[in-house]
Amino acid sequence: GLSSLPDALPSTLPKLRIMFLMKNDFTEMPSVVGSCRELEMVSFKSNRVERIRPDALRPRQDPLPASRSAFARTTTATD
Repeated sequence: GLSSLPDALPSTLPKLRIMFLMKNDFTEMPSVVGSCRELEMVSFKSNRVERIRPDALRPRQDPLPASRSAFARTTTATD
């Protein structure tokens, strides 16, 4: 399985929003993850992650639009 990610990941996949890396051989969350500017969700489930590099996580710069929020609800007006 995978144990690292390419440094070119952000430029190769600039619109990457979701990344599932389940059942691989990662022992740390690679710093390149923090460089993926559009990334909203990442999973390292079933790996051996012992360390998350500080630069692998970056603070969100803009709030999630209400239409993409997990709390957004569609309502219908009724009389």
